[in-house]
Amino acid sequence: MPNLMYPATVFLMLFGVVAAFDGLYLHLWKYRLHTRAESLVEHRWHTLRVFLFLPVVYGLFYRNSGGWALWLTVILVGIDFGVALLDVLEENQSRASLGGLSSTEYAIHVVTMTLHTVAISLALAARPLAAWSLTAPLEIGPQVSFSTWVALQMLPGNLLIGILHVWLMQPKYRTALTQLQPKTV
Repeated sequence: MPNLMYPATVFLMLFGVVAAFDGLYLHLWKYRLHTRAESLVEHRWHTLRVFLFLPVVYGLFYRNSGGWALWLTVILVGIDFGVALLDVLEENQSRASLGGLSSTEYAIHVVTMTLHTVAISLALAARPLAAWSLTAPLEIGPQVSFSTWVALQMLPGNLLIGILHVWLMQPKYRTALTQLQPKTV
């Protein structure tokens, strides 16, 4: 079912565009969540998700993983979904000083979660039944070149975003950025 990798990759690309807008513009620029003490836990969840995303994209889109490598990727997908749930549960408290999460951002989160879930589901469905055996080779054949190319575009950028998230968590940078933040009335 390698043909499923084409739509999986298109959904991954769409997810990347919407998630970049949400993460870079809304979270880091507009709301500066990393500077708000009440949003630190949410920022940590975002950071963890960025670093979980890297091996998932590598295992499902860059490589055509099978055997225990595929199962490890599935476990990481499960952990990522758990972290996403914890992030959603944190958002009400995290955004209280901002008046809560806007309807627009709620909609963006629904879209990103849907695109992410569809991309992952299709990539997993693209694996042949034999790939799910623990004794299957770690790579069950060549990956679709389109998927490999897209993964190669996404992985470095996401690694840099993860590093940026960690950098912004450092107390000395959080304090300096908080002082630049405009005062709310």
